[in-house]
Amino acid sequence: MRTLRLALIISFVLFALLNSAVCWGFEAGSARGGYMGEFCWEDDEGGIVQLAITKLGDGHYLINGRHTDTSGNVQALIGNGEVAAGQLVVHLTTSSFDAGEVWAFLATAVFDLPGLNGIIEGLDVWYEKPAGPPGVGYDGTQTLTKVPCP
Repeated sequence: MRTLRLALIISFVLFALLNSAVCWGFEAGSARGGYMGEFCWEDDEGGIVQLAITKLGDGHYLINGRHTDTSGNVQALIGNGEVAAGQLVVHLTTSSFDAGEVWAFLATAVFDLPGLNGIIEGLDVWYEKPAGPPGVGYDGTQTLTKVPCP
């Protein structure tokens, strides 16, 4: 009986120590980063880029969001950001399709710090269904102006 009681106590202590270690690790990780909030920009065509930014730590950021054009069409965006030389450099990717076409947009945005206004340049890649042709186009440089989120 005494052995069983000792085994239970040791098991409980080990469980508590392991659980504490996991919690301490999580706290240390969250101290390095965390969800920073949602930020919005208007592009030159009047569309809205709405991004949720999570700081991963050491100048690395995870980017999730959407682009809503002036017609109300929404495309999901994903990317990452890096702080370098007083700027936030962001890679963004989006893709979509409709009955006649499949397309993707690959872009780099550069935002000044701390104001977060910037520019974006990217490439469009598309394929017209059902039998082509494919294409690649350059979108040019657009200004992204920080605005309040809708």
